[in-house]
Amino acid sequence: MAHRRLITVLATVSLFAFCGPVVFAGVNPVLSSAVSRRAHGGALYDIPLPLTGSSGIECRKANGTDTIVLFFDQSINGGTAAATPGAAGTGSVSGSPGISGNVMTVNLIGLSDAQELTLTLANITTAGGGNLPSAVVKVRFIEGDSNGNGLVSAGDTGLIKSQVGQPVSGFNFRSDINQNGSITAADVNIAKLKVGKAVPPGSATNFPPSVSDIADQVTSTGTATVAIAVGDPDMDANSVAIKASSDNPILLPQSTSYGFSGSGATRVLTITAALNQVGTANVTVTVGDGILTTSDNFVLTVNATPTLFIASLYPSSGVQTQGWGGAALKLDGDETAATVNVDWSNLNSAISTIEVRNGGTTLINLKSLTPQPDGSYRWIFPAQSAASTASAIKNNQTSLVITTAGNAGGEIQGPLNFATGSQTFAPPLPLAQVTSGPNNAQEAARFLRQATFGPYTEAIADVQKVGYPTWLDAQFDPSQTPPTLIWPIIYERCTNSSASGDALATDRVVESWWRNSIVAPDQLRQRVASAYAEIFVVSGVDDSISVQTPGLAAYHDMLINEAFGNFRTLLKDVTLTPIMGQYLNMRGNLKPSSPSYQAPNENYAREVLQLFSVGLNLLNPDGTLVLDAQGNPIPTYDQSIIQGFAHIFTGWNTNSTPIVVPTLTITGVVNFSDFYTKPMVANANNHSTNSKLLLSGVVIPATTVQTTSPTAELDKALDNIFNHPNVGPFIARLLIQRLVCSNPSPAYIYRVSQAFSNDGTGVRGNMKAVVKAILLDQEARDSSWVNNPGYGHLREPMLRITNLLRAFHPTSTTGYHKISRTDTELQQSPYRAPTVFNFFEPGYAPPGVLTDNGIVGPEFQITSETTVITAINFIYSGINTSSGWKGADVKNNFATEQAIAARPTTGSSDLLDHLNLLLMSGQMPQLMKDRIVAYINTLSAGDYSARVKSAIYLVATSPQCAAER
Repeated sequence: MAHRRLITVLATVSLFAFCGPVVFAGVNPVLSSAVSRRAHGGALYDIPLPLTGSSGIECRKANGTDTIVLFFDQSINGGTAAATPGAAGTGSVSGSPGISGNVMTVNLIGLSDAQELTLTLANITTAGGGNLPSAVVKVRFIEGDSNGNGLVSAGDTGLIKSQVGQPVSGFNFRSDINQNGSITAADVNIAKLKVGKAVPPGSATNFPPSVSDIADQVTSTGTATVAIAVGDPDMDANSVAIKASSDNPILLPQSTSYGFSGSGATRVLTITAALNQVGTANVTVTVGDGILTTSDNFVLTVNATPTLFIASLYPSSGVQTQGWGGAALKLDGDETAATVNVDWSNLNSAISTIEVRNGGTTLINLKSLTPQPDGSYRWIFPAQSAASTASAIKNNQTSLVITTAGNAGGEIQGPLNFATGSQTFAPPLPLAQVTSGPNNAQEAARFLRQATFGPYTEAIADVQKVGYPTWLDAQFDPSQTPPTLIWPIIYERCTNSSASGDALATDRVVESWWRNSIVAPDQLRQRVASAYAEIFVVSGVDDSISVQTPGLAAYHDMLINEAFGNFRTLLKDVTLTPIMGQYLNMRGNLKPSSPSYQAPNENYAREVLQLFSVGLNLLNPDGTLVLDAQGNPIPTYDQSIIQGFAHIFTGWNTNSTPIVVPTLTITGVVNFSDFYTKPMVANANNHSTNSKLLLSGVVIPATTVQTTSPTAELDKALDNIFNHPNVGPFIARLLIQRLVCSNPSPAYIYRVSQAFSNDGTGVRGNMKAVVKAILLDQEARDSSWVNNPGYGHLREPMLRITNLLRAFHPTSTTGYHKISRTDTELQQSPYRAPTVFNFFEPGYAPPGVLTDNGIVGPEFQITSETTVITAINFIYSGINTSSGWKGADVKNNFATEQAIAARPTTGSSDLLDHLNLLLMSGQMPQLMKDRIVAYINTLSAGDYSARVKSAIYLVATSPQCAAER
């Protein structure tokens, strides 16, 4: 904007960019600049000394030893300096010059006032053999000449008097004549005594500094960053001082709003508005050379910070498409408009509409708007519906839907959920893992609810006895706690029973999962593997998976075996497991070939990136979004990268090499194929030789023939994914959600992602370290977190049941603890997720108070009025009917509880304390306990079975028990 040049009195601190020592072989050094340097209350301030023309003026009082600092264009290693005072002047060099890198420091002593002194340098040498025979620097000394015109006058005393009481800075230090760090009446008096004194050759000639024209700025983040060019014809740009101020100190407090970085001719001003303030300010940037200043004005507009909502666009229900996309909606701070960015790829047909919907109501068809130059859509809400539109967006009630010619109801769509992010990242303060405890039985039970499928009395006592770390180490160690696999259980059942119910079928996987979750000793391994199964999803809902019982069992056993291994190994095992190859179309995926040149299937390529490893957008190490300069998320990959990975995943199929497996000959065993129990293998003839673009710009070049094996290319591609910085925070968040809480703090995610990046020994991806970091983090173990709003999570339906079963030592008629599918009762069954996106999405936020507070609740996605009732009925039946839990094989054992209930006087209260520990980790509200005790005391005094069953039912079906904290 418009420049203003003020011929006023200023001084400046010299800002030098020091480089490391540089040696130019045989090149003579050049004197670049020189300053007179003095200390003011501990801070150093420099007055530039021109190398040509008029000499610089040092106005400060000589203090015994005064310093001249000289800068050369390269490192020097020798040289001398001599001082020649002017007429009637005194002063000499004290000792030998100090030399460090490209800097020479010369100390002067015995200086007299009102004189010009010539400093002559001689024989300046470099390590490379260069030599500067001589150089001259002149400086005039006149105490009190604060305005630097060569004459002490009333103008100097008036200037110093106007600055009395100001803190010394780069713009006023010339008025601190006595250099004590403050401008006082003593400085005024020194100048008064010197009025009338002059120093030859008379008035100084100086040209003003320059500052670039600064454009008006608009920010919606409260921060603006402005690049500014400065200069001065008389001296090095490093010596130009710079400051900023505004006419709106409420919006921009002077003490906190302005920060400068950079050096030389390029400076960067960062402006930070006061928290929660909006408005405009006229900002003035002033530069000075110690004598003159130049200013430029610009207008800064600070808008209210927009709220960010993002959507991952998935195929609509029932639509067969490989389309995918993402969207970001920024709701203006005043909630009257929004900016929407949408990306998509691989749709089946041409786009008809891009709609933001609230349920079945279309709020806007973005295609009806003219895109902005950057491709975004600017959506101005109609005045009459602005409030309701903003409310729907903020309550996570809106979704973005892309309809196409072939899918009028929507080809891809996804909910717009609240998100946080930043353009810069500051690591949180470190917080040590918990290394002791638990302090009581309640803490032990809470730990077991997170690390196992549920606590029981003996397990609680064991954790109390050995402590968290020792318990974890025993679970990690396969020699102490061997893995309990599913396939051996299924095989044993099929070969040792003639019952048709034990035929080889998908239900055997479901039943074996329940068995291991209820009674297997390797509880932590089982719990982590089941968490993996909800991340790396395969599902028996797909008929092609349902008929491959050995393959599905082998898949789960792979997750069991790799639960505490390295993520890179896990990622490869998931990729090459035939059941995953079948589910996401990698098995039999072929390279493009004549005559159709059909592109490889992209299904696994898309999901391994989007769901298994890096996610759609770049993440900070704490899991928050990395935002660009406009506040938008930055995509992790695009369609070309998906295509690159799709070509990587060509040529792979089941391994037909026979393995030694005893023949399954019993009646009812069908569709057994050991092909699905072994990793897939590659056929190079079916593997693409095309160029393959991977993450972070990595390219596997095209070849005319297969010069690199498919396995080598697969390893390179998986390494590329594994080493992407998103993987740590992405996987950390998903596992924390499954084990501890739905809304981990960014600091919690950061600590776990750091364990993923480095387990302490330099190993990346050590899942044992990750699991330990999750379970021993302060946010998981410190009981005070229980009281934080939004902490914890709604327990998955299956976990509610396993906790209820394990707590009471259930019996099994067959010994296998069989429970069949619970799709209807719980909306959840092992390996029965409706889609690759699991039973629920990690970012799902139910409308209402949770969404209003920016809280997600993934498990609420399968929670409705109907499922609440079916789950309660399922629990009632399991507790109260003689047949026990579904399938009539698992029954409760309430002997311990009945004995407690039979205690005289305190039986009912003691029973509730017991259930509180086992089912709620001691978190039962007193009012809840009192009400349940009062009710069971109304039941028949001697019918302890009825009392126990009623108490367990009331506790187990309560909202307080369903929420794990």
